[in-house]
Amino acid sequence: MRTYGFRATTDAGLREAPPPGMRMTPSNQSYHRRLDDAMVAIFERACSTNNLDSAADVLEVLITWHRRRSAKYGRERRINDDHLKSMLAELKRLTNLRRV
Repeated sequence: MRTYGFRATTDAGLREAPPPGMRMTPSNQSYHRRLDDAMVAIFERACSTNNLDSAADVLEVLITWHRRRSAKYGRERRINDDHLKSMLAELKRLTNLRRV
């Protein structure tokens, strides 16, 4: 006779509380591509640790990828640069805060 049971996981799927004084919230926007999503996570990590030079380098790579992808696929509707514009605005905001 087979015994029945259930599997319980320790992860309830809840997010942990954000650290106090966190300046940038992770982008919960739509997913684009796996590599782009990984680079966005690296960008957000660099911004949250106040490593703005690295964040600018990562953003430059993402912009270059976007330009190449746009040139390759033409006027594809799925390729837009809204998330890049918001990332650039966030980087400018953090850079201005750093100068003050």
